This record gives sequence, structure tokens and C-alpha cells, in this order.
Amino acid sequence: MPALVSLREQGLVGAIGIAAAGGTLVEDYIRTDAFDAVLTHNRYTLVDRGAEDILRMAAERRMTVFNAAPFGGGILSGSPRHASRYGYRPISPEFGRHVERVRELCDRWEIALPAAALHFSLREPRVHSTVVGISSVERLEALDALVDAVIPDGFWDDLRALGAPPPSPVD
Repeated sequence: MPALVSLREQGLVGAIGIAAAGGTLVEDYIRTDAFDAVLTHNRYTLVDRGAEDILRMAAERRMTVFNAAPFGGGILSGSPRHASRYGYRPISPEFGRHVERVRELCDRWEIALPAAALHFSLREPRVHSTVVGISSVERLEALDALVDAVIPDGFWDDLRALGAPPPSPVD
């Protein structure tokens, strides 16, 4: 860290960022006040609020936040191949029921689940950039339509009414 801070102080790097998997490791790094940016991954999505403390702490420190994997490793992209996994890990029955309730909510509002998942991150003011993984040219070509989708405010109210998501497999 001293070498990275020195490089930043010399103007040789513009910012120092942190990204790490699960647990409280990222929060511990944020508390050092040495970092300018943080990346969350599969921890702040339509069905997971595991990164809430990260977002809060980063906002308090005016850090840049990158939110990666808004589709939860595929489960929110509509991919049948990933329907039973979140963050590349098997889901619990409780988590699966919550995902199904969110999917049903999207159906009631006639909103594509991937569009809602993407907009969940895009509309969060503490998130400065949403990082989307793309597994095929077709998914890349479909991304513009997801970005352009209009999600009514009432949908977000109904999502909140579902209550807090259960712990995800990445917690």
C-alpha cells in the first residue's frame, strides 16, 4: 500500500481501487481510507443487498463505486443454464423462492427480468458505473434494449414491498 499511495501522490496513478470476494475484507480495506474506488461483484443486485455496507461506507468517503455482475452470474439474465445458481454458486430454496417472486413481479409489470436487474444498478446513485459481463455477441446486441427499457417507479415500490432478500450464496 505505501508504494501505491506514493504513486498516487506523485501523480503517476490517478486512483487506487479495491475489489475482493465476500466477507468483510472489502469493508476492512475501505476503513483504511487509502482507496479511491471499490468494485462490488454479485453483491448488489435485484435479489441481493449484501454490498449495502460497502455502498454506504464508500459514499461516506466519496469513493467511486463500480457495481459488477448485475445479473448475478446469469440467474437474472434469463439464462436457463444459470437458473439454479447465483454468483456461480448453488442457491438455497429460500433464495430461489425470492428470485421467483421477483420474476413474477417482473411478469406482472411486463418488464423483462434482465432489464429490471440492470436498472436496479443503473438507478442507484451510489453506483457510478455498472459493469456487465457479456457471454455472447447476441447478449451484447441485446444490451441496448435493456438499457433503454423504461421501468416505472411503481415497480420499485412493489419490489421494496417484497421485503429484504434472504442471504445469497455469496454472503
